[in-house]
Amino acid sequence: MGRISFPRAPPSHLLLVFFCIHPHSCRLSVGYGKSCLEKTMKRIIHIFKLVGPWAVAIGIFAWLFHSYPISSLINAAKHANLLWFSGFSLFYFFFVFALDNWAFSAVLSRFHHPISFKELMPARAVTYLIMILNYGASQGAFAYYLKRTKQIPIWEVLGTFAFVALVDLYWLIGMAVLGSFFEDFQIRGVHLGPTVRGFGAFAAVALILHLFYWHYWSNKPWRVTQWLRQKKFLRIFHEAHLSDYAKMALMRTPVHASIISCMYVVLLTYNAHAPFLTVLGATPIAFILGILPISPSGLGITNSALIELLQNSVQSPLIASGELTAAAIILSSSLLWIFGNMLLKAIVGAFYLTRVSKDLFEPPATTDMNTEQ
Repeated sequence: MGRISFPRAPPSHLLLVFFCIHPHSCRLSVGYGKSCLEKTMKRIIHIFKLVGPWAVAIGIFAWLFHSYPISSLINAAKHANLLWFSGFSLFYFFFVFALDNWAFSAVLSRFHHPISFKELMPARAVTYLIMILNYGASQGAFAYYLKRTKQIPIWEVLGTFAFVALVDLYWLIGMAVLGSFFEDFQIRGVHLGPTVRGFGAFAAVALILHLFYWHYWSNKPWRVTQWLRQKKFLRIFHEAHLSDYAKMALMRTPVHASIISCMYVVLLTYNAHAPFLTVLGATPIAFILGILPISPSGLGITNSALIELLQNSVQSPLIASGELTAAAIILSSSLLWIFGNMLLKAIVGAFYLTRVSKDLFEPPATTDMNTEQ
C-alpha cells in the first residue's frame, strides 16, 4: 500500500497561518485570505514598533561598549562621588517632576477642566512608569485617565501633549542656537554651528507660519480650515493665544534650565569639569537628537551625541594622568544618570500605582478612537 502524501505548505504560508492564529482562542481566523494578511501585517508592524526602537538602542550600546570597554566605565564610576550624585539625582527628579506636573495641571485647567496639582500627581507619576517602556503608551494612559476622571476627550488630551511638546521643542532649539554662537561644535570634523543656526531659522519661520495660520487663516470659511477646526486634537491650537504660548514657555523654563545644567553638575560629581557655555550648547543638541523616534527615550543616541560634543572640552586630573578618557567619563556619567532617573520614575510610578485604580489608565469599554477625533 502506497504512502499517502500531503502537499507541504510553503514557509511563507506557514508563517501566515501562524500569525493568523487568534491570540486568545488559538483558532484560525475566519478570513484566511486578504483579511488574514492584513491582520498579519498589522501585527508585524505593531511588533516592529515595539521591538524596533529597543533593537536600535541595543545596537548603539553594543557599539559604544565595543568602543569604550565596560571596565573603563566602571573605573570612572569608582572615582565619582556617588553620595553627591545620588543626592543631586533625587533633588533633580522631584524638582522636575513637580514643575512638570504643575505645568500640565495649569494647561489642562486652562483649556479643558479644572484640575489641581495634587489631583494630577498620581496620573503623571504612573505615566512616568509607563514611559520607561513606551512613550506613546504613557501618553495614551494619561489620556485615558483624564477621560475617565474628568471626561476630557482623549484626542484633546493628546493635543495638549502636542502643545506642550511644541513649546519644549522650541525651547531646546532656542538654547541650541544660542549655544552655537559661543561654541563651534564639530562631529567627525563637520562644523555644526551653521547647521544649527540654519535649522533654527527654518524652525522660526515654521513657528511664525503656525501662529499666523491659527490666528488668522483658521477662521477662514475654507473646506480645509473647517475640517481642521473640527479635529479635537487641534482644538488647543485654535483656542491658544500668544500669551498662552508665552506662559507655557515661561513655566517650562525651570524644567529646561534644570535639564541643561544637570550634565554640568553630573560631571562635577565625577571629578571632571566642562565649561558651562559648552554644556549649554551641547546638551540641547544631544536632546534634540534624542527626541527622534529611533530609540526609547533617546537611549544610546543622546549618550553618543554627548560624547562627540563634549569629549574635547572635559577636563579632569584623571584624564591628565591617563587613567581615564573624557569619553569614558561622559558615557559612564550619562548612563548612570539616565538609568538612575529611570529607576526613580519606576519607584515613584509604582508607588502611586498602588494608590489609584489601574482601570483608570485602561481604555474605556465604549471608547472609539475614530469617533473621538
